[in-house]
Amino acid sequence: MFRISAAVIRRAVVVFCAALVAVFIGVPLLVVCGPVSAGPSTVATTGNGWQIEGMDTLPPAEIERQLPNANPLNYFLYAGRLFKDGENDKAVFWYHAGELRFKFLLLAHPSPPDAGEALFESMQATVGQPISLYAGADTKKWVDQINAVLLWDASTPNGFTSKEQYRRQWNDSSSWLVKVRDQILAHADEIQKRRAQQGTDHIGVENGVYIEEHKPNMPADWPALAAATSVDRVVGAYKADFKLGHTLFLGEGQKALRATTFDVSREGPDGILIVAKRGEDELIRRTMSAREQDGAVVFEADTTADYLSEGSIHETVYLRLNAVGDLVVQSDWLTKGYRNKTMPVRESNTFWFRTARVSN
Repeated sequence: MFRISAAVIRRAVVVFCAALVAVFIGVPLLVVCGPVSAGPSTVATTGNGWQIEGMDTLPPAEIERQLPNANPLNYFLYAGRLFKDGENDKAVFWYHAGELRFKFLLLAHPSPPDAGEALFESMQATVGQPISLYAGADTKKWVDQINAVLLWDASTPNGFTSKEQYRRQWNDSSSWLVKVRDQILAHADEIQKRRAQQGTDHIGVENGVYIEEHKPNMPADWPALAAATSVDRVVGAYKADFKLGHTLFLGEGQKALRATTFDVSREGPDGILIVAKRGEDELIRRTMSAREQDGAVVFEADTTADYLSEGSIHETVYLRLNAVGDLVVQSDWLTKGYRNKTMPVRESNTFWFRTARVSN
């Protein structure tokens, strides 16, 4: 008899959930969390059978009235809606309320084989990731919000999974969220240091646009930069690196994957030429207008990306030499557009690379 492995089912659920969140609700499957407790329900559901009808249009007060009796998936969808609408702090609260009640559901009704856990992890990775990034900017407030969720859950009936029937599982789910809270408390300084190291700045939604900024400084253990770098000074050949190739040949980096060197030369009075080579064979070349600015050689370019349904990436590249003669590349990417047509995004990311010179 042919059997599908648990791993395959987990992957399928994760992919399905990502698609569910991407289109922001409206897929007619998902009954992974099927079991409900006895008792009348006051939730108006859609044809999906689990989703609160009008989730994307009902007034928040009405959604919050229905949530205690609803499938816990609705908490995640509501948190996503709030975050999309710029209600970031409320999104943190209802996201963790969803985590808590979904965890309780999984403990009370384990779903074979691991499908429920896969769904839970998918919600954490999709809905939860940007909300947690936002919450991490203020760990004290984050802990206070989780405490508020624990108090709310303790004082609010659960019409979907019975606290009375599954009291041990309910206590275990509360203990799980307490551990999450305590981990945040114990590692608050580490969270802030990591955010600073990664250059994580603004996270959230403003005026209907999702904004995410990661602008790390150059790694502190790298040799110091030279005081100034000119076009003439960067001319030479450098050891190739596939990650650096994606930056130097933005949009066409695949063509540079086999390169062993990147050759930099001057191209006319206001330009530079970068050639990716494998031995003596040329793989790809790129000519850019360049300027000397702030002690660096700077060029810019625009490209599209497969993960954007609409929009583009604007890249600004700074070439500098360091104290030992390495080429240090700072690449600033500004992404504007849509990932899935549901919300425009503006993402700022900085990437750092260094590579050794192999010849002048």
